[in-house]
Amino acid sequence: MKRITIKKQMVCLICIACVVVVLGGCTLPTYNLSMGGSPSKALDSFMKAVVNGEDEKVGRMLYNYTWDGKSDLENQEFGKNDRAIFACLRSGRSYQIDDSAEQRLDSHHAIVPMDFTTFDIAKFRDTLSKDVVAAVQQKQFEGSVFEETSDIDPIVEEVKAELLKDPQRFQTTARFDVEMISHKGRWKVVLTDELYSALTGYAA
Repeated sequence: MKRITIKKQMVCLICIACVVVVLGGCTLPTYNLSMGGSPSKALDSFMKAVVNGEDEKVGRMLYNYTWDGKSDLENQEFGKNDRAIFACLRSGRSYQIDDSAEQRLDSHHAIVPMDFTTFDIAKFRDTLSKDVVAAVQQKQFEGSVFEETSDIDPIVEEVKAELLKDPQRFQTTARFDVEMISHKGRWKVVLTDELYSALTGYAA
């Protein structure tokens, strides 16, 4: 039995030696298991979470930011007290990732181009202000008097409701070169000021 065991051990050692010799001149392929294996797939997973309002998942996939998407958005001017605009922001997001243009800068850094469309709160706010001023002037021309700022609140709400009948009018599409970093074996998104602004509907 000892001779058979020694023979088996020798065969194993010879096999290992052969493998080492064969692979010595070869480079084994490396497999990145982070976030589905590629920065583009990681970004796609991140953006799906953004579009679906999965704020906890979004936070886990960011490299440099502690995200509480709901609070960030609801703290904006048109979030906390106006659910209609917040709903437009949530439902008006879409994206297109150009994975064919993905750039691997090194084993831990990549750039992934992406087109992102969102309800633009800044654009909506500007239009709302102009239309409210025009409506107030028209009312004054007709003889209405506004002594307090609160007197124009009904006009603001009326104009706002009319504008929100066509929310696509206020959508903005922008292209981003999203930086991705492999951190602890997982690809994560680097949240720049520009990308954060877009994800929050340009409210800031």
